[in-house]
Amino acid sequence: MLSFDEIREMSKIGFMEFASRTFNAHYFIKDKKSAFVEMDKDELAKDFKDMDNFVF
Repeated sequence: MLSFDEIREMSKIGFMEFASRTFNAHYFIKDKKSAFVEMDKDELAKDFKDMDNFVF
């Protein structure tokens, strides 16, 4: 597992990019806004719960 300092260094030098993930918010809606930023609290909670249950 990487430490926070290692992640920060890798990101800073451009070696790797880090981002959060969602289960089902990878699409755009009206006015080309990300579904993620338009979801309400309950929708976000369900999305993150679905991601926790996803097996890679």
